[in-house]
Amino acid sequence: MRTRIGDPVDRHALRRIGGPDGDIAGGLVFAPARDLGEWRQVEDELTEAFLLSREAMAVEAPVVYLLRSPAILGRSGPLDSAVAAGLVGGARALAFEGRRRGRYATVIGVDGDEPPDRVAEAVTFALTTRAAAGQVVMLGHEHLGAMLP
Repeated sequence: MRTRIGDPVDRHALRRIGGPDGDIAGGLVFAPARDLGEWRQVEDELTEAFLLSREAMAVEAPVVYLLRSPAILGRSGPLDSAVAAGLVGGARALAFEGRRRGRYATVIGVDGDEPPDRVAEAVTFALTTRAAAGQVVMLGHEHLGAMLP
């Protein structure tokens, strides 16, 4: 399993399921860097997500984008929210276009106070069951009462 995790806490939590040099045929978990300060960083994150996702789709491997709830809801910085919006749209497009061939992509949104083990468990569940294809699955409660994209 290949992981590209921008946050050290998430990287540590997901170390059991893969790493940056893992075999992409087992799947891809992409979590963008946070607290972006320049538009160039947004472009870099989305470009890397695209390239890795294309590689995963070519070998029919599942893709999970791991995002922070505030970014998905537009409650974080505008650049972090821009990346989240791009990845939500990307996951939906991958799931829709890939369904003919059984390809899978989804988004897991995580509150800041979710235990790392729960995050790892949710990612593993999504990758093994391929549940909620093209959807945003939220862990936590920050999204309650909010309109999801």
